[in-house]
Amino acid sequence: LSRPGGAQNGTFTAPSLVNPSGHSRQCVFTFLAGPHQRVEIVFTSFNLRGTPPDGWAIGNLPACIHEYLDVYSEVQQPEAAELINSPFGGRYCGPIPPRRRISLYRAITLAFFTDKNYTTPALFSGRYTFLNDSEYQIGTPAPNSPCSFTVLGQTKRTGTIVSPTYPGAYPK
Repeated sequence: LSRPGGAQNGTFTAPSLVNPSGHSRQCVFTFLAGPHQRVEIVFTSFNLRGTPPDGWAIGNLPACIHEYLDVYSEVQQPEAAELINSPFGGRYCGPIPPRRRISLYRAITLAFFTDKNYTTPALFSGRYTFLNDSEYQIGTPAPNSPCSFTVLGQTKRTGTIVSPTYPGAYPK
């Protein structure tokens, strides 16, 4: 959670879980930026069980079944119950980490699922940073259009037009 005067960056790791019965476990990480901020996530290590979707090329069927990480970077309401209404950013397993993500709004949620008997922080780790969202404000949204903007010369004389979460992965 970003707070005025608080840390604007940090690290995260997979949880340490003991699960002797092998039941399904879910851990939800929600990174919530302050007003006029976005969240950037960069994975520094990633090694979950399973074969990522492109694993078929080496003879394995893709399957993120027993252990995976779901990414939601277009979360408007960060409450866990609202994730069902948020666009799904992808499911990841195996050794290939998700690409750098920058939230479309103020939050990114990571949902980690496992049925492994134990987990350690070595499964995945990364960095988060709360960014000023001013570089993503390109103009005034046009009424009744989710992807149209009006840019006024007297308000903003110069600028850069970038995709919604540049340089992170493009939202779905």
